[in-house]
Amino acid sequence: MSIDRSNDCRHYRNEKECMRNCNRTAYGRCPACQRKVCLQHLSEHHRIEIEPHFDILIDRANQIRAKLETMSIDGTKKRAQQFVEAWKNRTIASIERAVADKMIEIDGACAELTVEMSQFKIDSLAKLKSDMLLSSPHIHREYVHPDELSRLEQLLTIINSHIDRYFKHELLEYSTTTTTSSTTPQQDDNRSSTLCFYHEQLEYN
Repeated sequence: MSIDRSNDCRHYRNEKECMRNCNRTAYGRCPACQRKVCLQHLSEHHRIEIEPHFDILIDRANQIRAKLETMSIDGTKKRAQQFVEAWKNRTIASIERAVADKMIEIDGACAELTVEMSQFKIDSLAKLKSDMLLSSPHIHREYVHPDELSRLEQLLTIINSHIDRYFKHELLEYSTTTTTSSTTPQQDDNRSSTLCFYHEQLEYN
């Protein structure tokens, strides 16, 4: 007479073993490996498979929070000013008077970027603060489900990618030239341009 082993614990010491090592009755299915295991091994699987991932994500959240709190546009503004100085040096003397106007445009663009970055920081910090895994003191590591970790990991990845984009802002110049003969010495005097920053907006789903 065969013995029904369908409800036995399916815990293995390693993947190469072909025989079960535990004859206890299965208590539930491990959400990480999907095996039916007893209560003792369910706790062990959670400790080994899920809790380390939770700890890694919490550390990453702390690192990203620190990056958010120290964000600044100083580097972006400095690169923009260097761009304008290089443009001035390449330009004939007749348009050097436009340098002051370009600096004003940079200040205006940086002012707009400051407002946008401030809102990004507020929205991102609020999103982190509202996340249950990061904000609730009642969430215990042993109760965290892998789906919650995946959601948190996706949120952290989105915020971090946009932080990196803010540090890589580049200044673009759009030029408009009036109808002038290519041989006319005053051609550059008739050229106007606008400075702006290229960046992508963050949208939370």
